[in-house]
Amino acid sequence: MIIAVTANVRGANHPIKAGNSLACPNAERKKAFDKIRPLCVQLTKEHTRVNVQAVNTALTNVDRTVIQDLQEYLLFPFRLILKQDKKYPDELYVDVFTSIEKVLSQTRVSQWEMFQDIFNTCCLTISSPAEVGKVKPLSEELKTVIVQTLMVLVRKSEYSMIQSLYAPRSLPFLGHAVSILLNLAEKEKSRALKNKAMECLIEISQVDGKYCSKVKTMLGDTFASFLPGVSITLCQVITGDSKQGQTVIITALKTWASIVTMVMDDKLIEEAQIRNRINPNSKLDGKLQNLIVKRNKEWVELTGSKFTVLVKQIAKVKSHSSWKVRQAMVEWAARLLEHCSKSLKDCIPTILEVLVGLIGDEYSHVALYSRKVLESFSSSHLGHECRPLVEMLEENLHQLTVSLPRLIRSSDESQKLGTASLLSGYIALLGPNVNSLLRSSSHLKRLSLSLIQVLELDCSDVKIVEERTHLIGHGASAFNSKEIPDILQPKKYFRHFHDKKIYHEFRNVCRLLGYYGDINLLTDHFLDIFHDTILHKMQATLIINEMVMGAAGHGVHRGITKKKDREVQHKITVLEEIKMLIEEYFSPINFHLITSASHDSAMSTPETRLLAINLVSHDNTVNSFNRNIIQICLYLEGIGYFAKVLGKRFCPFLIQTLYPLLEKLGDDTAFISSTAYLSLCDICSACSYGSIDELLKQNADYLVNAFSIRLRHFDQNKQSPLVLKVLSSLDDFYDDQAALFMGVLNELVKAVSRWFPCLKCKVEETQVDKTNRCVSLMDDLLEYCKTLRVSEGQEEEVDESHDQPSHDEEEDITDPDKKPPLPKHVVVVKEVMARSKHLLSSKSPRLRLLVLDTIGYSCQALSSHTDELLPLIHELWPSYRQRFIDEEKLVIRRALETLVIMSECTGDFIKRRTVTDVFPKLIHFLDKQAQISVQTGTAYLHTVAYKLQHSILTNIGVICDKLTVGGNDLEEMMCTCSRYLSARQPHTLQQVSISLCRIFYKLDPDRLWLLLCDMACPVEYIPPSPCLKNVKFMTQPLSRNEYTDNVKIVFVTLYDNT
Repeated sequence: MIIAVTANVRGANHPIKAGNSLACPNAERKKAFDKIRPLCVQLTKEHTRVNVQAVNTALTNVDRTVIQDLQEYLLFPFRLILKQDKKYPDELYVDVFTSIEKVLSQTRVSQWEMFQDIFNTCCLTISSPAEVGKVKPLSEELKTVIVQTLMVLVRKSEYSMIQSLYAPRSLPFLGHAVSILLNLAEKEKSRALKNKAMECLIEISQVDGKYCSKVKTMLGDTFASFLPGVSITLCQVITGDSKQGQTVIITALKTWASIVTMVMDDKLIEEAQIRNRINPNSKLDGKLQNLIVKRNKEWVELTGSKFTVLVKQIAKVKSHSSWKVRQAMVEWAARLLEHCSKSLKDCIPTILEVLVGLIGDEYSHVALYSRKVLESFSSSHLGHECRPLVEMLEENLHQLTVSLPRLIRSSDESQKLGTASLLSGYIALLGPNVNSLLRSSSHLKRLSLSLIQVLELDCSDVKIVEERTHLIGHGASAFNSKEIPDILQPKKYFRHFHDKKIYHEFRNVCRLLGYYGDINLLTDHFLDIFHDTILHKMQATLIINEMVMGAAGHGVHRGITKKKDREVQHKITVLEEIKMLIEEYFSPINFHLITSASHDSAMSTPETRLLAINLVSHDNTVNSFNRNIIQICLYLEGIGYFAKVLGKRFCPFLIQTLYPLLEKLGDDTAFISSTAYLSLCDICSACSYGSIDELLKQNADYLVNAFSIRLRHFDQNKQSPLVLKVLSSLDDFYDDQAALFMGVLNELVKAVSRWFPCLKCKVEETQVDKTNRCVSLMDDLLEYCKTLRVSEGQEEEVDESHDQPSHDEEEDITDPDKKPPLPKHVVVVKEVMARSKHLLSSKSPRLRLLVLDTIGYSCQALSSHTDELLPLIHELWPSYRQRFIDEEKLVIRRALETLVIMSECTGDFIKRRTVTDVFPKLIHFLDKQAQISVQTGTAYLHTVAYKLQHSILTNIGVICDKLTVGGNDLEEMMCTCSRYLSARQPHTLQQVSISLCRIFYKLDPDRLWLLLCDMACPVEYIPPSPCLKNVKFMTQPLSRNEYTDNVKIVFVTLYDNT
């Protein structure tokens, strides 16, 4: 039997096929056949994976022409295995189909029987016998290789096979294959298998084949029978779960568009209708006749109307997060508009919505492609039977504006983003034609109210009114506000949406209206809304600001083609509008609003107080204050926008805007001060100022004039000190200006110390107390003598009770619980000292010296007010202690002198801080420098290091005495300073060290005695009793060393026992 099959196959394949362009030599064909024949015979006998792989291996180096000649012989054993009723493992079937796919990929199929057999075998292997159009529960690998084999079979078939496949008699098994592939695309979880099934469907439909219109018409007629199933199933795939991945959606969109355009192509439908009239398919039997679809006019209209539902479902994917999917949506829409504008005319508005919504896409390629497709479609005028594109867009835009508030309130965030993009796209596509809508009062009113309702701001966040500002102006360079960290940018929160992308789309809508519309008309209209009701003020201000930006071409979306002539004309118009808007924004009734419950009514004008009554009386809540804060922020933001629009032409407006901006910069509310700061930065960038400091210097005359005018009417302009506050806070961060101001404050504190000598007062008060005690003693003696004379009858007793104040009166005179107010000079010194602490770490050594000097005088001035002084020292201590490791030794010396004053004024308050933070640094310096100063010349006496050594040795004793330092802390300092008793040290340092020992003697004489004896014992100490041991020191008694002479002087001076 096998021999007969072999002979049959051999005889069938022996002649060279007529379709081959190149004949293979008989010797080579015979050699390949002799090599493959035994393997095929063995595979026919034993259906194993080893035998299948052996055939595959033998085909590796065989020429394609030889494989073409042996095609039927090679495929026979594989087809035989697939025909068996016996079930084999999936792995064997995978190898078999892989081998078939390998043979087919290197040959051409020209026999219809073999094509039909392999085609049906693939479909039957994968399909379920129980359920028509369903798939068996096979492994994903087997399903994938079967689909791949089916795709290669169609791709490698001759044209005659395609004609037979698309003939009416082939509709049943072709429909079976389409159903299986659709089921795989819809139900499978594997992304690769879903994509492969849809790619196979495209291959079977032959939409990419380069055929004539006659063949394409035949293909369309055949696939029209499968159009409902294909379109519905692929629509479900496109709109399915997003977890299936972007590749699946893109492939599904391509497959849907390819098959639908093949069936619904306008030109092919006309040709099919002509062919049906000439050659009707009347010879077919009844069953096949029922499967064939005639694409007549009625069928086209009915199908086109049904497609509107599917197209609307697919259109929802336009807001997909992947830009590749959105690009595929543009390609999908482009194919439908190009091929099906008549047959799918009911779907055209929805398709246009997709393109219009994507012209403002954040990816430029998607946006430009959408615009290109729309312009191409617009040039064709939608055909002779349809309305012009502009009229359709205007109608769609009006319908969208009517439903906009409802859509924004009821949709999810992704749908809201799509709606906003659609509105932006319509306006961008209409371009200058949008003016025809805006000139209609009803259309303009509808559009403006929709924007007002959609852009309603959320004012419920308590942080808006609670958050306090900090000093703004640190490094106030003129950088763009976009580069400022988010912490400085007050965020806008909207009631009906939260995604920033949605706000950016609506902002683009406003700017497009300003760019293409009549800016005068739009500004006047929204100003009317601004004045009509307080509820719409914020939205109207926001929209006006954005329209002004768009009118000058600033911030208009990159998808829009800008025209320079239009921009120049708009800038001329915008200048007048900005002038009017600045006056409107800065009018007192709009600009000075109540922003907190603690607002001082004296700081408002009569107009603003009246407005405050209207705003707050009925709604005295956080929301009312938040609304006012956000409203002021919008005014300030608008000023920054105006500066960007005008550039250097904004300079003349500085006389009106600079002072109000500085006034709001000094506001305590963080939102207001931050927005004012950003606007000043925008002004600096627009007017080419290097920094805010430079802006203020160059326009000082404006500020002086505005400030002086307001001071003349201070009762109505009590916000004026806020400007001074801002100026001082800005200057604090520039070393030159800070040094200048610090010098003035230093002289002020010196003057206070001279005028109110607190330390001297203490001495005088002590002397007065002594005098008072003497006077009191004299009064007692006189009282005693008087009483004695009265008792002896020499004088009469006089009742002096009426001269004494009553007990109640004494209580009224003095109230010990009530704290008296601080003197004004104390308040001034406190303020100076509080501001000085920030400058202790300045980069300028001169400024650090000046600050330390000021702190010293401030401590003296506040020495009698310790309740005020001690907290200030506690605050500045972290910065102050760092000055003892300063790079400049002059600063360390000045810090030490300041510490002496602090110790005199505060006593034990800084004892622990000084011992912990200061003493280790001083000890380290003295130890290190003592090794350097040994046996130095006179030149060393002029160095800064020597002067610091001398200063430490001079002042450390006073500090220890005032702070009553003792114990181990004092001993460590003694050990370090005693090194300067060496005769090798400079003479002046020896003398200072001897003087220092006097203070140490006062604090702890025993510890000092023991230390000196260890250094150089001047006498030999003999115990007074034999029971006592001799005291042993580190040096021998009466021996000489470098410390001997100075130690003797100390002993003679202090202990008197040498």
